[in-house]
Amino acid sequence: MRRKRWIIQQPLASTSGWSRWDNALRVSLWILSFAKWSEFYLSALGTFDQNLERLSGDAQRLVMVRTKEEWQTEGVGIQSELIEFLEQGERLLSEGGRLKNDSHKLN
Repeated sequence: MRRKRWIIQQPLASTSGWSRWDNALRVSLWILSFAKWSEFYLSALGTFDQNLERLSGDAQRLVMVRTKEEWQTEGVGIQSELIEFLEQGERLLSEGGRLKNDSHKLN
């Protein structure tokens, strides 16, 4: 995350390649999505991981360099599906919700 933060936070004028900056943002989005879903599943088990929460917060700050609208206007595909996946995980986590197929709960 430190390397991604360094790439994202440097001024755009000094960015040697747009794709490197864009890729760092995309990787941060993947990390955030994974972290949110991991937090959700851990909370379903009654467990909490401080390092995971810190990773999630770091990734969130990097991802928010782009607005939600900017992420979504990049077209239909993996990126917009990933935003949907992230939002579903965040919603379930904030609501303390359960997945629809709750008959296969983790014990």
